[in-house]
Amino acid sequence: MGDNSCGNGTNPSNNDAGHLLSRVDSCGGQNVPTYDGGKGFLAWDPGQKLMPPGEKNLGDSMNPGIVKSLGDMVKGAGQIGCGYEASLESWYRFLVDPEPYQTISVVGGKATPAGTDTVLLQQRADFMRPSSLLAIIMLTDENDCSTKEYGQFYFMGQQRNPSNPKQTFHLPRARQECAKNPNDACCKSCGQPAGSCPADPMCASSPTLSDIEDDINLRCWDNKRRFGIDFLYPIDRYTQALTSLNVPNRAGEMVPNPLFTDLNPKDMDSNIRDTGLVFLAGIVGVPWQLIPRDSADLKKGLKNSDELNAKDNNGDTTWDRILGDPSNYVPPKDPHMIETDAPRPPLSVATPDPINGHEYTIAKADDLEYACVFDLPTSRDCLDPKNVSCDCSDAMNDNPLCDPATKTTQLKAKGYPGIRELSALRAVGSQGIVGSICPAQLNDTSAADYGYRPAIGAIIDRLKVALKGKCLPRQLSPDKNGQVQCLIIEARVSSGTCACDAAKARTGPLPVDSQAVKAIKESKTANPNWNCFCQITQAGDPINSTPEELKACQYDISTTPVIVGGKEDGQPANGWCYVDGTTSPPLGNPEIVKDCAATERHIVRFVGSGGPQGGSTLFITCAGE
Repeated sequence: MGDNSCGNGTNPSNNDAGHLLSRVDSCGGQNVPTYDGGKGFLAWDPGQKLMPPGEKNLGDSMNPGIVKSLGDMVKGAGQIGCGYEASLESWYRFLVDPEPYQTISVVGGKATPAGTDTVLLQQRADFMRPSSLLAIIMLTDENDCSTKEYGQFYFMGQQRNPSNPKQTFHLPRARQECAKNPNDACCKSCGQPAGSCPADPMCASSPTLSDIEDDINLRCWDNKRRFGIDFLYPIDRYTQALTSLNVPNRAGEMVPNPLFTDLNPKDMDSNIRDTGLVFLAGIVGVPWQLIPRDSADLKKGLKNSDELNAKDNNGDTTWDRILGDPSNYVPPKDPHMIETDAPRPPLSVATPDPINGHEYTIAKADDLEYACVFDLPTSRDCLDPKNVSCDCSDAMNDNPLCDPATKTTQLKAKGYPGIRELSALRAVGSQGIVGSICPAQLNDTSAADYGYRPAIGAIIDRLKVALKGKCLPRQLSPDKNGQVQCLIIEARVSSGTCACDAAKARTGPLPVDSQAVKAIKESKTANPNWNCFCQITQAGDPINSTPEELKACQYDISTTPVIVGGKEDGQPANGWCYVDGTTSPPLGNPEIVKDCAATERHIVRFVGSGGPQGGSTLFITCAGE
C-alpha cells in the first residue's frame, strides 16, 4: 500500500516512522527552519521568553512568520502515506511508546519488532516540555487502522501470496458464527483450529475469501465479523496512554508513561503535567449535522463531552447516534455512520441526501459508503493523470462526489465513518473533543461556520477551561470584604525541592500529614507521585495580600491586572479572587464572567503568578461543599 508519485523513487511519506516532519515538499528536499537550529518543531514565543527564543512573528505577505512555516510543514507532510491509516497509533508511537521499534521483520512466521528508534526518542524529549498542556489533534477522512505489530497480525496487510507473488493474497474466511455474533467464542478464522467448536461446512468448501469479499484496500473495517480475527490494537491501548501514569513496554512490563515523565531532567522545567492536561481532539468522519449544539445554527458551536452524553426525548445520546456500542457490535443509530459497502436503509442511491449526497453503487465491493460529503474549492478532472487522488475515474459511476453530467469530474470530497477515532474520543471523557472532517461551507471566510472553524473553536473552548478554570455551577457567599471561604491547594510533582514562592502567591509547602493533603492523596484522581503541595493565596488576604490587589483581581479585565494605590501601586496582581455577575450590584466586573452561562456567572479567577503552574492540579474546597 503506497504511492510512487515522486518520479523515479517511492514517495517518502509512505513511511515517516512517526518522526517530526519539517519538509516543504512531500517528496523531500528543502526543510522549513525549525526551533533551536532544526529540532523539527515550531515554538511560538511572542514574548521571547524561551531559551533560545522561538518565533515571535505571525507573519504577513511581506514578512513570513510562523503561520507560513506551519502551512509549509502541513503541505510537506503530504496526503499519500500508507493505505492502512493508523491515526491512533501514529501519535501513540511518537508520544507514548516506551520502546518505539527500529525495524520489524518476520521471524519464524511472526512479525517481530526489533531495536529502538533513538531519533524518535530524542525528538520526543526535545518536544515534550513536561509541564505543558498537551493537545493531540487528529485530522482524517478515514477510520483508524492501527494494526497490531507483532505475531501473525501482519497478514492483514499481506497483498501478494508468499508462495506465488504473482497471485493476490486473500485472508481466510470467518466461521459462520461471526455473522450472528462476533463475540461468540466460536467466531474464529477458518485458518485457525476449530477447537471445541462444531465443524463449519464453509471452512471446508470455501476456506479463502474471494476478490469481492476481500478487497485489499478494505481490510480495516469490521475485522472480527469479516475475518474472525481483530487485527487492530484495542481502543484501551490509547485510553490508557492518555490517562494512566504507566503503560506497557514491548515485553508487557508496566513502565512510566512518557506523557507524565520528565524526559529531560537537566533542564529548568521539573514540573510534570497532570493527566487532566492531556486532550485528544478528532476532526474525523462524522457529519457536522449530528454534533452541533443547535442543529439550526452551527455558529453556536459543537457539542462538548457533557452535551454529547446528554439524552434526548427518546433516551438516546449523541454517542448512540454517531457511534453506537462497537465493543458489543451495536451499530450507530444514524445510518450515515454505519460502515458498509452496500446502501444503508433508509438511505438510498436514488434519493438525494443533504449529508452525504446519496448512497452509491459499489459493484466491486472496493469502497465504503460515505458518512458525509462537502464541496471541493476547485473541481478535479479525474482523467488527468496529474490528479493522483481522484474518485471519479469510472465514466459509469453514480458516486455523489462526481459531476452527474461529466461523471469524471470530481466536485466533492468525503469522509468515511470514523468509528475507532470516535471510540477513543468517547473513552477519554471530558478530555475528548469531536469535530467533523466535512465542513459546512467553504465560501464565506468571515463566518463562524467556515471550514474547520467550528472544530477549532471547540478545541479552544475546551483548552480555555483547562487553563483558566470553569464557570461555577453554584454561587458562593462572600464576606463584607468580597472574599470567600475557599481553600485552593496546588498539587504537583517536583524533581527537586518543593518551593512555594510567596512572590507567586503561594504559601507552604504544606505538611504531607496535614488533613488537607491527606484528603487530596485519598481522592480518586490522586497522582501517587505528587510530592509538593502549596496553598494559593486569595487576593486581599490580610497577611499575604492587600485590598488593592483584591480590587485589581475583581475589576481589572485585562489579562495582567495591575494594582492601583497602596504600597504595591503599579505592580501586577497575583493570586485568586471570586467574581459574581449575578448579584446586584455585581461583585467584580461582569465582563469577566460574560462568557459563562446565564445561571453560572460566578468564577474563581486566577491572576498573575497565581494561576496553576504547568503540570499541576488544583484542589478547591469552599465552605458549604
